[in-house]
Amino acid sequence: MVRISSFVGVLIDFEVAIDGKKPFLFGSGEYTEFTLTQGEHYITLRWIQWGFFVGTQYEDTLRFVVKGSQTIYFLVSPLSWKGAKIRLSNETEAKKHIERSKFVNFEN
Repeated sequence: MVRISSFVGVLIDFEVAIDGKKPFLFGSGEYTEFTLTQGEHYITLRWIQWGFFVGTQYEDTLRFVVKGSQTIYFLVSPLSWKGAKIRLSNETEAKKHIERSKFVNFEN
């Protein structure tokens, strides 16, 4: 999973949870790897949009299926001041962003 480095949303840390467990904060220009069992999984991205002393929580959830020992790539893309979107990516596009990102290990 890669969070695209962008000026848009750079100050927002997004909380990411896999299957609703062990949420972690994911910053701009970071990437991570994790291993999952075969089957259906959910990845959820959450953030808070602040305005005049009140915060509203938003989230984007993506359902995906792991088959065998396949590698699945996800990109967290900033949308504007309104947050971000998580989506599946192909290997070529993901590796382009990984080359410019910092690895963070969230599995330990």
